[in-house]
Amino acid sequence: MEPPFVKTHLGEINLCDLLDALREDEVKSILSSFAFVGYYTISSKLISVDPSAVNSREAKKLREHGVYDVSKKIYMITSIQTGDSAEISKNHHKIM
Repeated sequence: MEPPFVKTHLGEINLCDLLDALREDEVKSILSSFAFVGYYTISSKLISVDPSAVNSREAKKLREHGVYDVSKKIYMITSIQTGDSAEISKNHHKIM
């Protein structure tokens, strides 16, 4: 009997949830039956912005969604990134 969260069409499952619900050998058996499995990651990156690099409208947005570090004299904001693991590690430096 298949677990209720295994779909016969395109779907999304969390491997951690799958491992919590089943034994590892059962998870391997389920994953081996997929014709195509894609993996992606969600990560965050702290971005620092020099106040002299932005105009007043952009500074207002940075204050709304980030913080100003008084000691470093920079705005800091978190960026959420999604992609496959190789893509994230390869392009992580391009955000700066």
